[in-house]
Amino acid sequence: MTNTYSVDIQHTNDEKYIIVNSEQTKYTLVSYPYRYHSQILNAYRQHIFESGNFTSPPTLLVQGGGILTIDHDQKTIKTYGQSGGYGKPDIEIVKNILQEHYPDYELDVTVTDYIRD
Repeated sequence: MTNTYSVDIQHTNDEKYIIVNSEQTKYTLVSYPYRYHSQILNAYRQHIFESGNFTSPPTLLVQGGGILTIDHDQKTIKTYGQSGGYGKPDIEIVKNILQEHYPDYELDVTVTDYIRD
């Protein structure tokens, strides 16, 4: 496993996100427009399997999740909440990923007790 961060955000509004470990990256922040964090995990697993880098669906370990709001026009990203199924992410990991991939954005990274249904 390499010590890199990656990000896969497929929306421009307010959606849930997860932090995952995979065989290719240390941590990946994944945010897709799905109702449940588990649906994001399943969609991401399928996405990277179909990318051709794996001979079987990869093992992914979820390191918590929350809610992410991204506004590309204003160049802002806000995180808050936690996952009801996977718990709170490590705030330092979330900050590091977003700072690396969005250096020109204003970041408001928090982890709270809020859980969205």
